[in-house]
Order: sequence, then structure tokens, then C-alpha cells
Amino acid sequence: MQNTEIELLNAQQTMALLGIKENAFNRFRKLNPDFPQPLPGLGKRLFLKSAVIAFINMKCGGRI
Repeated sequence: MQNTEIELLNAQQTMALLGIKENAFNRFRKLNPDFPQPLPGLGKRLFLKSAVIAFINMKCGGRI
């Protein structure tokens, strides 16, 4: 069995990575339905870092 490390981001870390403030985060998610959904059952608004980075790369043409 192979060990795999998974990095999670909380909402504040995700907003910092996106460069937006909390009052714009919910609107951003509504306007971008392809943005990764929070992980269910792990707490409130935890996101997979790799999914967030993939979303940014897709939108920005691979700059991150």
C-alpha cells in the first residue's frame, strides 16, 4: 500500500490563494460552478488544495 499525503485548505487559506475577501467568496463560488466543492463530513469548508490549484490553473492558463 502506498502512502499518499493530501493537503487541505480551510476557507481562509483558499480565499488567500484566490486573492479575494470573505464577503466575496460565496459570490465567487456561485459565479464559478466548476469551483471545487468543500469536502463533505470533514468540517466546514475544507477544500482539497490540489483541486483548488487545478481550478486556478484551468482559469488562468497554467500560471500557478
